[in-house]
Amino acid sequence: MIHFMRRVGGTIVSPTETLAPYASGGAREGGFNDLLALLLLQALSLQFSALTRAFWQMVDTNILVGAMSLLQVLAQMMLVPLTAVLVGGVLLRLLHARVQRLRHLDLAALCAIPAVALQVGVSLLAALAPALYQHEVQRAVWVVAGVWFLGLLVLAHRLVRQGADEER
Repeated sequence: MIHFMRRVGGTIVSPTETLAPYASGGAREGGFNDLLALLLLQALSLQFSALTRAFWQMVDTNILVGAMSLLQVLAQMMLVPLTAVLVGGVLLRLLHARVQRLRHLDLAALCAIPAVALQVGVSLLAALAPALYQHEVQRAVWVVAGVWFLGLLVLAHRLVRQGADEER
């Protein structure tokens, strides 16, 4: 758990130092698993009532209807981050196809962690003060999170390219 917190905090505070071992292909833990853990924490913290409702619907009424409700809640929350990571991983793969040791999807997932953490933080603050949380704030958070993700993806690309240049 401590390594998870170091990677999450490291991608926010010092992304170059955190992404460098992954860009060189040396790091083998974390990445996509960290993003999934953060998304699960996000789902539990922000959608707990909807998840509980779906679970009890599965137990009381119909297991299929409840399971569909549960999957719908999870899919709504995880669709954008997972799609961004998949697209980012494919882009890194296309740009660095010759780098065999690189785990493209893990590197893209690490780039998405600060964006998800920002969304979780703002959503938790909105739960405490719902009057302050308007749709404009939600859109602004999405824009900032997207720019942050793209910026880290560009940084990851540069780190991989720098490592490949050093090997030559």
